[in-house]
Amino acid sequence: MTPSEKILSRLDAVQQRAPGKWLARCPAHDDKRPSLSVQVAEDGETLLAHCFAGCPPGDVLSAVGLNLADLYATRYEHKGRKGPHFTAKDALLTLDFELLFLSVLASDMQAGRPVNDSDIERLALAGRRIERMREICRV
Repeated sequence: MTPSEKILSRLDAVQQRAPGKWLARCPAHDDKRPSLSVQVAEDGETLLAHCFAGCPPGDVLSAVGLNLADLYATRYEHKGRKGPHFTAKDALLTLDFELLFLSVLASDMQAGRPVNDSDIERLALAGRRIERMREICRV
């Protein structure tokens, strides 16, 4: 099952807006009109989810029984192997996703949305993942 099939099957009032782009009701808040944007990233494997009401991605996914790893077609987990197991493409996709998260968070903060504990936890995760990709790429 693709990431888009996995998440879209759990959402209400899903409307396809264009190929690879949907709008749905956000499950993390009492959404009267669809405010959750879901789209397939340019890589064709990563799913992007953004609630225009300001719900953090982790809260949105948690509300439907998923987590951030479910946004990726390829799992980026270490299975006990020694040494890097990421390809350069994996590293770039991870960095791209984390930079998108940082960009959305910065925009939300600029718009005056308060930063909550979930945002801080996700920010820390982004930092760890970026540092891990730097280690793998030996930067």
